[in-house]
Amino acid sequence: MREVVGARRARIRLDDEAVDVRFTAGGSLRVLRPRGRVDGEGATDRATVLDLLDGHVEVVDAILDARLEVRGDADAVARIFVAIEILLDSTARIPALQRLARDFRLDPCRALRERPVRRSRRGSFRPTGEEPDEAALLERLGLRP
Repeated sequence: MREVVGARRARIRLDDEAVDVRFTAGGSLRVLRPRGRVDGEGATDRATVLDLLDGHVEVVDAILDARLEVRGDADAVARIFVAIEILLDSTARIPALQRLARDFRLDPCRALRERPVRRSRRGSFRPTGEEPDEAALLERLGLRP
């Protein structure tokens, strides 16, 4: 994780709460009150986090369904995606993260879990056929092969 995010600072919003996170030079994760500039920002809600943890929705589907917002330059956004995938994979394998996920799920200060929200699309994100609007846009920009 440290290798992926490096010295960058990110703001994470969950429901109405936000924190800034970064790794120190010594490699420790620091969680801070939000302030100042950040390199990237992500926002979601508790239901989406639980759906991601339980495998009911993939990161790309959460983004396409506007359940997960990510902001930053292209490099920061790419690193955020990798960091999310590392966290999701690690949560299934690392006992300390499993306990943290269980505590999050059972937090008495948060609403009880509702039914999972599945992705809005049935097919893949990249359909094999070309959409007419997409074709017209590519043609107008001179980007068609």
